[in-house]
Amino acid sequence: MSNRLAIVGGKVVTPNAIIEDGVVLCEDAKIKFAGSSKDAEPEPNSLIINARGKTVMPGFIDTHFHGSGGDDVMANGAEGIKRISRALLKFGATGYLATTIAARHEELMRTVEDTITAENDNEPAAAILGLHIEGPYINPKFKGAQPEWGIRDPNFDELNQLLDAAAGRIKIMTIAPELPGALEMIRMLKRAGVEPSVGHSEADYDTALAAIEAGATRATHLFNAMSGVHHRKPGLASAVLNEPGICAEMICDGVHVHPRMVALAWKAKGRDAMTLITDATAAQGVGDGEYTLGDFQIRVRGPLCTLMDGVTIAGSVLTMNRAVSNAIAFAGMSLIDAAHTASMAPAMACGVADRKGSIVTGKDADLAILNSDFSVSHTIRAGAVAYQTGVAV
Repeated sequence: MSNRLAIVGGKVVTPNAIIEDGVVLCEDAKIKFAGSSKDAEPEPNSLIINARGKTVMPGFIDTHFHGSGGDDVMANGAEGIKRISRALLKFGATGYLATTIAARHEELMRTVEDTITAENDNEPAAAILGLHIEGPYINPKFKGAQPEWGIRDPNFDELNQLLDAAAGRIKIMTIAPELPGALEMIRMLKRAGVEPSVGHSEADYDTALAAIEAGATRATHLFNAMSGVHHRKPGLASAVLNEPGICAEMICDGVHVHPRMVALAWKAKGRDAMTLITDATAAQGVGDGEYTLGDFQIRVRGPLCTLMDGVTIAGSVLTMNRAVSNAIAFAGMSLIDAAHTASMAPAMACGVADRKGSIVTGKDADLAILNSDFSVSHTIRAGAVAYQTGVAV
């Protein structure tokens, strides 16, 4: 089989330009050339993909993601995580962070072990780029769909055990900064190379500032499960919108955040301080029904994913290709901005921006080829076709 791949005729989205009638040449799992078709031709023996009428974007990276295809990161062991990695390809995602929910310490340790085991997969799959530990050190008043029995105050012994077991794989950790010991834990996370993310929190503005000063650089699903925007009592969401240096996660499904609030956040934060996520559950890509989120049963009806009470939002069924489409529609992002927030900004959070996240010569050949309606035509992983609509790869 040839190790050369040529994507020709499509609209190629690079960090600084949209190249009409572009070509992307891949060889040995790397991008060899990306530019105008006038400046390069496919190498001999290349597999050629005709992308005319389609858009070629960097593969998407989801940094807040709980499950897909009926599997939950915490429910079905290493084999379930492997199935998740394969399922993601149909949505143009080429990498992700396996994301936990608040749980008992032994459950979190087991999930770390399962995630490490799942990294070794001989089948085409999205890359596991690490873990996002969402909790357990969050505020029970703003728990959302997090299980109360898994929530507790910061425990430094537990955290040290998680960090040791993960061996550098924990990239993001969500924490409520108002909890006792939380600011010191944020400093500890930062020293350990983990991005502290404030969320599931009732922090006021001053506490949010203290968290940022301590090293917090992210906000978990902006507006959701946090103190909000109020003209006399500004909370965490207000601080995230107003303060530089903190990157806001955004769920663009039209359920978690109203489209006009997405537009407001985009105006406040811009491409350098927003990242698209799905917060997807096991229901992603499956349809209506009942599923699990950790120990919880959840119910899906159309775009709405809730606990069994039918009221409390519990993750989403959003996919990264639809997150991109919605971000463009809701906030007026350009394709270049959308590529940055869905690929490059997440790559930076995962510590892999030197090799992933953009269509640049020398980077990994991880690409998403989208139809005009943003459905996925092909997903390219490490320079090979890992998914093609209607074709078993």
